[in-house]
Amino acid sequence: MAHNGGSAQTRSNHLNREHNAGRKKGRRRATTRAASFPVFGERQKLEFETSAQAMRIAEHGSLRYLAVNDAAVNLYGYSREEFLQLTLFQTRHPDEHEQLLATFAEPTGYLRYGPPRRQIKKSGEIFLAEIVTQDILYNGRNARLSLTIDVTERKRTEQALRESNAFLRSMIESSPDCIKVLDLDGRLQMMSAGGQRLLQIEDIAPYLNTSWIEFWKGDDRDMARAAVNTTRAGGVARFEGNSPTVKGKPKWWDVILTPIRGANGSPEKLLVVSRDVTKRKQAERALHESESKYRNLVESSTDVIWSTDAAGRITFINEAARGIYGYEPREMLGRSVMELMGDQRRKKPFGFFRTMLAQDRSVADYECELSAKNGQRVILSSNAVVVRDAEGNRIGVTGVSKDITVRKRMEGELRRSEERFRQLAENIRQVFWINSLAGDKVDYVSPGYEEIWGRSRESLFRDPRSWMESIHPEDLPAVQRGQEQMARGEHTEVDYRIIRPDGTTRWINDRSYPMKRSDGTQLVCGIAEDITDRKRAEQDRLTHAILQRDALVREVHHRIKNSLQGIVGLLRRRISKYPAVAHEIEDTIAQLRSVALVYGLQGTRSDGLLPLAEVTDTICSSVESLIGGRVDRTFEKRSQRPSCVAGSEAVSVAVALNELIVNALKHQPAEAGEKHAWVSVREEPDAAEIRIFNRGSLPASFDFGSGRAVGNGLGLVRTLLASPGGNIAFNGGRDGVEVVLTLKRPLLAERNIVHGE
Repeated sequence: MAHNGGSAQTRSNHLNREHNAGRKKGRRRATTRAASFPVFGERQKLEFETSAQAMRIAEHGSLRYLAVNDAAVNLYGYSREEFLQLTLFQTRHPDEHEQLLATFAEPTGYLRYGPPRRQIKKSGEIFLAEIVTQDILYNGRNARLSLTIDVTERKRTEQALRESNAFLRSMIESSPDCIKVLDLDGRLQMMSAGGQRLLQIEDIAPYLNTSWIEFWKGDDRDMARAAVNTTRAGGVARFEGNSPTVKGKPKWWDVILTPIRGANGSPEKLLVVSRDVTKRKQAERALHESESKYRNLVESSTDVIWSTDAAGRITFINEAARGIYGYEPREMLGRSVMELMGDQRRKKPFGFFRTMLAQDRSVADYECELSAKNGQRVILSSNAVVVRDAEGNRIGVTGVSKDITVRKRMEGELRRSEERFRQLAENIRQVFWINSLAGDKVDYVSPGYEEIWGRSRESLFRDPRSWMESIHPEDLPAVQRGQEQMARGEHTEVDYRIIRPDGTTRWINDRSYPMKRSDGTQLVCGIAEDITDRKRAEQDRLTHAILQRDALVREVHHRIKNSLQGIVGLLRRRISKYPAVAHEIEDTIAQLRSVALVYGLQGTRSDGLLPLAEVTDTICSSVESLIGGRVDRTFEKRSQRPSCVAGSEAVSVAVALNELIVNALKHQPAEAGEKHAWVSVREEPDAAEIRIFNRGSLPASFDFGSGRAVGNGLGLVRTLLASPGGNIAFNGGRDGVEVVLTLKRPLLAERNIVHGE
């Protein structure tokens, strides 16, 4: 390659000047040393000129060339005349000039060898040369003889070899295989890094010079020993064996042994390449097991598995043939399918063989009826596939045949049964239906749907929940609960009303039952029946019974009221006869009259419920007529429905209310004048409040809560209103006494049943 002198040449000139200056200072010393240099005589000159190696002579002081031989002229490219105008600096690479001067600093008369140095040819090409030098006395001048050996190609070859060896080592180290070198006795000399990883060896040192054969066990060890013997004799050996790793996990290996030959061609070492084939072995084992399972499956199958050649002759058939056809499998091998199972009238089902083999058809499904060996009829369902060779040619047919004789008979019976069912379902007036478990699909609905609902069946198939649009809003919650039960697979029965498109209302009784398809799918079936006429008849009977009951109740109440009024009349006649107990008799009369009033009011109502305002007003009027005086009444209503006294509690509330109003009128101071009381009734949505006020006062020791100083009348009130729903509070002051009576359920009736609501 070319070399650029430039600044390097300037540096070289500078070094040359320094050398010349040093040369003058040391001239005396150099002259003294020159006496020991060998003289370059005639014999040496002859060898110099005839040598095939490049030789040069340069002066010690100036480094200028004094002589060169022909080999040097040829090597460097300069003529002899040009050489004699040059110095050693001009034929040596500038980077090595300092090293060149260092070799001249200590002259010696001995031979010197220098390692490869960079030399420069006239063309500028740089080459490597080994230099052998000898300081000499040439024509009376101190000089240096240089033998120049061009080693450029050798060095290139050595570098290429080093690179090749490095590349080879890199390949070995990166190989996924386990690569080993053994001596001729089978002892381990080297192992690749990949091999150490495969064998899980962290440190190879303990295994070096150990027997590779001992890595193997049992029969595999014998194969390893035989392979070493074969390779040692110059052959190549190969075997597969199972050997554990250092940590005990077994691996399968594909092992190849090759001799490494020496210069004389004889084996010197053994190269072992082991490939981990564990996964392949596992796959082969799995394939073997799969094939074994396949064979077991084929032989244990209840279906007939068969193969034929291109002519329709049976080449394989499993044991199921015995149970279905009555033939032994060996009887059928090599025989034509037509011969065994067909006759002239039933050749058509086997035309698929010719079709599949002659045309571009690979798969065929078919059903056919055959005769078994004993003459019985057998119906088969078969699936057949064309078999091809490696070139794609059709060479036969293989298939599976299932005996469907029983199924076909059952299907026939099922078709006839379904036809009978359909005839029945299509002609009954009820609606028979089959839905999915979730109700989002209608499998079947009978024509009765159109007659009862007044809607088309097609609309129901399009929208499986459209039938619910006709349900009366009051009945929809009950139907929805029934749907939830159906979704859980429960039996349901619901009565509900539907409103037909023409506006008429019909009553429906709908019953459902869980069922399953043959494939196990959960379904729901049911019957919806129009029970409007039955409902009307039941309502008529109920209405008649209620009317009879109400009439009877009113008659009973009327008779009780009359009886109580008769008792009141008797008690009034006793007052004059027994004046000492007149006061108690009057209280009893007031109580009986309140009871009679209640029964009288109940006799006027069919539901037995008494509006609280009406009861209060009636009792106030009764007390006014009995005691005299005046009771002012006010009524405040804050709910849409009136507060009513529950039928079973009417007597208790009326007697307690009568007692409180009687006390309010009767117990007033004489100076108050005319007896006067005030009663207000306020009805809330969930309660009613009655306030009774008079101008009297409470006894000093009065305590209604504990029952102290309450008297017989208020004691009776405490007893009557002791059940939940009643509360009484007494407020006494300078201006009068106020009683607050609060009524809630159960003393008051539920709002949703008031007046039949």
